[in-house]
Parts: sequence; structure tokens; C-alpha cells
Amino acid sequence: MEIVSLETSLSVKKCLESPTIYEVTKNLPAKNIIKAVREIILNSARTFKFSENMDLSQATILASDLISYFKNESLEDIVQMFKMARQGELGSGKGRLDHDVVFNVFVPAYLDKKAEIREKQIINENKRLNEPAEEMSDYARQKFEELSQILSARRIDKPSTPVINHHQMWLKSLKNNVKTLSLQELYEEKSKAMKSDESVFNEAIKIYQNEIDSREQK
Repeated sequence: MEIVSLETSLSVKKCLESPTIYEVTKNLPAKNIIKAVREIILNSARTFKFSENMDLSQATILASDLISYFKNESLEDIVQMFKMARQGELGSGKGRLDHDVVFNVFVPAYLDKKAEIREKQIINENKRLNEPAEEMSDYARQKFEELSQILSARRIDKPSTPVINHHQMWLKSLKNNVKTLSLQELYEEKSKAMKSDESVFNEAIKIYQNEIDSREQK
């Protein structure tokens, strides 16, 4: 297995995080993507001694085929592949840059390296997740215990604040407010309380009903 340089490794990791060509084509016209890849090919061809005269038609066909082949990879992958090819990291094309060299030499070599980097990334991530938690130092443990004791003491010394029961306060005010309601309004409010949640508004329903009974008796 060949050693992959740190720079290449980081660049390929960036490719792994980039959207695929299939995803990009949902937002960009295909012809724009072909133009971009074609430009990459033409610029790269100038560095290969037997490919510097590649014409626009050849580059367009190669770009279209690459996009189709790399639809589940990213545009950054194509850029990175040609960069590595120019630097001789994907084997020798013997000075050529054509369909045969690209698809039989550069593409397989690049995808192998990408798979290698992805595998290492997964292994490192699994190692990180499975590493035991770092043990607390004696000093940190001592300070943690001191802080716990201080907080415990504060909880004991601090006088408890009575919890305000807003529901009970509302019920208390309701007993006075029902006297200002008409009989029709009492029936309506009682109906609303029963439809909302009879178990929660049970006391309120009784207050409405008691006022209704009192009115009707009179």
C-alpha cells in the first residue's frame, strides 16, 4: 500500500465532505458543469507532452464521460484527480492524457487512494469513539469534591422558597369572578372547561356549577 501524503489526504477528505455531482446537477445546468470539467481537462493536457494539442471536442467528450462516471463523487474529486495525475501520484500515463489513460490508469488509481483514505478515516473515528474516557487527575478530583461540598452546603443553608401554585390562585379568584358573569356566560365557561380537560378543571367546573345552582334556586 502506497503512503499517501498529508496534503493529499486532507484534500481527499475535503472531497468526501463535498456534494456529489448528482446533487450539484439538481441546481446547476449540466452544460455549465461540462464546461468547468472541460476547462480542467484542457489545462491539465498542457502539462502532458503528448496531449498539449487536445482539441475542444475531445475535451468535451472526456468531460461528459467523466461527469457520468463520477456522478456519485464530487467535482472536487475530478479536480483532485487531475492534480494528482499532473504530480505523478496516480501512475504514469507516458505523457498522454486521453480516454484510455484517464479511465484505465488515473481513475482507478485515484478511487483506490480515496477508498484507502476513507477507510483510515473510519478506523480513526472508531478508535476515537472507543477510547476510554480520560481519568480525572487527583487534583481535579479534589477540586470537584470541594465544589460539590460547597454547593451541597448552600442548598442546605438556603431557605426554601415556597412554590407559587398559579392554578390555586386562579381558582381562588374565580370564586369571586363568577358572581359577575351572567347565567348564560356561566354555562359557556363551564362547557369550555369540560371540553378542555375535565380532570384539570374539575374544581373550576364545580365553581361554575355551584354558582349556576345558586342562581337557579333563586
